[in-house]
Parts: sequence; C-alpha cells; structure tokens
Amino acid sequence: MNVVGLGSAGCAIADTFAEYPQYNIFKIDVGLQGLKKDGIYNFPELADYQDYEEKCPSFKSFFKAVSGDVIFVLAGSGKISVACLRILEALKDCNVHVIYIRPELELLSGNAKMAESICFNVLQEYARSGLLNRISLIENKRVREVLGPVPLRSVLPRINQHIVSTVHMNNVFKRGTPDYSVETEVSDIARISTYGAMDVVSGEEKWFFPLDNVVEKGYIYAISSNDVENDGELLDRVTGQVKDKSEDGTIGVSFSIHSTEYEQNLCYATAKTHILQGV
Repeated sequence: MNVVGLGSAGCAIADTFAEYPQYNIFKIDVGLQGLKKDGIYNFPELADYQDYEEKCPSFKSFFKAVSGDVIFVLAGSGKISVACLRILEALKDCNVHVIYIRPELELLSGNAKMAESICFNVLQEYARSGLLNRISLIENKRVREVLGPVPLRSVLPRINQHIVSTVHMNNVFKRGTPDYSVETEVSDIARISTYGAMDVVSGEEKWFFPLDNVVEKGYIYAISSNDVENDGELLDRVTGQVKDKSEDGTIGVSFSIHSTEYEQNLCYATAKTHILQGV
C-alpha cells in the first residue's frame, strides 16, 4: 500500500507509517531534503496560497510507479494544501483514501482559514461523487482527548502514532480472516467517514471526528486468543453491544471478532455517512 503525505503534517504522519513495512512512503512539501526516486518531492516555495494551485507542477512522473491503494494524508490550513486537487489528478487511476487532519479552527485566520474551508469541503464532494474512494476526517483535539494527558513535547508524535496505529490495525484486520463476523449492506455513497474506538466493557465510543448523520458503523473486536477459545458468553456480549449501537435499526452495523495474542481486548470503530460535514 502507498502513503502520500502532503505538507508538514501529512509528511509527519507518512514518516510514522514508515515504521510499518507494508507501506511505500511518498512525501511532498517545501524544503524537503531527498531525491524524487526515493519518494521525496521538494515542492517550490511560492508567494501565496493561490500560486500553489495555479503553479502546481505535474506529478505524473513522480507517481508513475504508483498503483492500487493510496492513503493520501494532509491537513487543510497550509499553503501547499491548496495544491491537493492538482496532485490528486496524478493518482486518478488509483484507489485513493484521503485522511484529512482538521486543525483547530479557532487558531486559524485569514487565508489559512479560507484554504482550510476550501479543502475540507471540496475533498468531501470528491469523495461523495466517487472521485475518491473515501475520506476520513480527523481532529487532532479529539485524538488528544482519547489519549488523555500527554506532555507538551510528546503531543504531536503521540497523536500521529495513535492515528497511524489505528489506521494500520484497521487495514490489517480487514485483510485478515476473522473468527466471526456479521456484515451489513454497505452503501456505495457513504464515503465520508471517521475512526474511533469503543471500550469493550462499557461500550463507550470515542470518535476522532464528530460525524453527523451517521448511516453505518463498523466494529473490529481484537480479542485475546484465550477469551476467544474459552469465553462462552463472548459472542452474546458482543452481539448485544453491537445491537445497542444500531439505534433501533436506523444505523447499519457490522462487526468482526479477531483472535490476537494481546492481553488487552480492544475494539476499533469506524463511522460513515453520505452527508457533507460542516455545511
């Protein structure tokens, strides 16, 4: 699988994905050190936001060897972020999943706020229309709330690590064979999504973005092999918990149970909608 990081935030997350051997890493930003053949694109520094779109170079040769699944990661407030649509043109034949890191809007002003709004809305439209396979929306402050208190110097690395590990484990389990699963009918237009986690005991959900008008939820239970083999009430607890999340059938819910060697039981969650967020 390929990971493309755009801008400083996207490149930092791409570097975190590089810790796993399953990903080919590409980074695009101003002031990068490295060679294009190694997946590094040093984008020319330009005067203003509009120039980054209008003067964006072609990326066809940079991505000539890229095919199949692509995770494209960016935050929307940097100048280079407005070049995202031009860059994505070079990946139009790939199966692109955009991970959009939304900054704290209260800290943005002027051109940064306008650029973020444009990227946030246009990329959702691209996903809903099928030009992107999917967009996952994430707010750093939400991930920080999931992590709890973290020392200042460690905040961004810990946030990035938690985002990447969540995406990675979702990828791993979805490509694996579950011990048990129940699938709901998947809507082809529900392409706006987010990640989260659920406490397997209390059922409390913590989402990376406050997604409105959710129509589908998916839960991946990572359960210790000892519990999978010996807990006779496991399936009843899981199915009862999942049924509670369907909100009387208004939300389509699917789940899978995977045996792991971890001592702690975990549940990874995803939510989807076809409704544009923030409108």
